[in-house]
Amino acid sequence: MCDLTMAMMGIQAVQGVASISAQQQQAKAQEAAQSAASVREMQRQQMTMRSERMQQSQEETSMAQEALKSQRESESAVSTGTVAAESVNVAGTSVGLGLQDLEKSNAEYQSALALQARLNDSARRLGLANSGEQYITNMIGINQPIAQPDYLGTVLGTAGSMMGTYQQGELYKMQTDNANLSRQTMRGREALAANQLEASKIRNQTLRIQQTGAIQSTNRQRLMYETMKLQNKNVAPRTQ
Repeated sequence: MCDLTMAMMGIQAVQGVASISAQQQQAKAQEAAQSAASVREMQRQQMTMRSERMQQSQEETSMAQEALKSQRESESAVSTGTVAAESVNVAGTSVGLGLQDLEKSNAEYQSALALQARLNDSARRLGLANSGEQYITNMIGINQPIAQPDYLGTVLGTAGSMMGTYQQGELYKMQTDNANLSRQTMRGREALAANQLEASKIRNQTLRIQQTGAIQSTNRQRLMYETMKLQNKNVAPRTQ
C-alpha cells in the first residue's frame, strides 16, 4: 500500500508540473495572439489615416484649382468688360456696376469654397478623432491582461492533493493493521477457547479416572472385609 500511495503522489506531482507547463504555454500563445492582433490594428489605423490624408490632399487640391479657376474667370471677365466699355465709350457707371457684380459673385464663390474647405476639415478632424478613439478601444480590447501561471496556487493544490493521498494511505494502513489485529485477536480467542475445551476434557478424564480409582478402592476394601469374615468363620473354636 505504501508503494501505491507513493506512486499516486508521484502522479499528482507530475500533473502539477504539467499544469504549470500548460499555463505557461497558454500565456505565451495569448501573448503571441495579442501581438499579432495589435500589429494588424496598427496597420489598419495607419491605412485609415493615410486614406484620410490622401482624401484631404485631393480635396484641397480640387478646392484650390476651383478657386484659381474662378478667380481667373472673374479677372478675365472684368478685363474684357473694361476694354469693351472703353472701346464703345459706354458710361462708366453702368460698366462699373457690372464689374462690381462680377467681383461680388467671385468673392461669394470664393467664400463658399473656403467655407466648404473648413467644413470638410472639421468633418475630417472629427473622423480622425473617432478613428483614434476606436483605435485605442480596440487596442485595449486586444491587449487584455494575460493570465500568468499560478505557481503558488498550483503548488498548494498539488501539495494538498498529495497530502490527502498520503493521509488516505495512512488511514487505509491503519484500517488494515486494525483488521489484521482483529483477526489475530479472534484467532487467539479461538485458540484460547480450544485450549479451554481441551483442558475441560482433561479435567473430565481426570475426574473419571479418580472416580474409577475410588470405586476400585472401595471394591478392594469390600473384598478385604469379606475375606476377613471368611477367615474368621474358618477358624475352629478351642476345647476346654
